[in-house]
Amino acid sequence: MRYWVLENAANDYVQIHRAECERCMDGTKPQPGEWTGFEDYKSAMEHASRTGRPVLQCNICHPERFA
Repeated sequence: MRYWVLENAANDYVQIHRAECERCMDGTKPQPGEWTGFEDYKSAMEHASRTGRPVLQCNICHPERFA
């Protein structure tokens, strides 16, 4: 399963999504910010944590439940 991290610098947060999420669409959905893809949840979470921004889990696809 693939995960995506959206880093939204303008609103000062990062959010983790599963690839099939309607808000992500495998990292292709236009959003304010930059998408970065990962093969596993652990790598996505490590990247998100390193940004120093608050880390949010998508409330649509709940990536933390599939870790």
